[in-house]
Amino acid sequence: MLMHKTIRMIAASGATFLAATAFTLAAAAPAQADPVDCVAYLESLGYTARQQVEAACSGGENPFGGGCTDALSSLDVAREHAVEACRRAAA
Repeated sequence: MLMHKTIRMIAASGATFLAATAFTLAAAAPAQADPVDCVAYLESLGYTARQQVEAACSGGENPFGGGCTDALSSLDVAREHAVEACRRAAA
């Protein structure tokens, strides 16, 4: 009898924990992609944020290829810097 009560208490505690975790995750606001983060990162590394850089950062949806990364690389931004900048734009 005592064993069943202990198991029920553990199960209730686990269910409460899962419900609280699910509520917290559901209530969290989604992150907003922001090209400003991309530009700021590049400026912090000494790059000059020209209009082309801002345009490239606006295409930051795909940080591992395509629009943003390739556009920044074509503007002589080092590949590893371009990937990180575009990741920040997409985050």
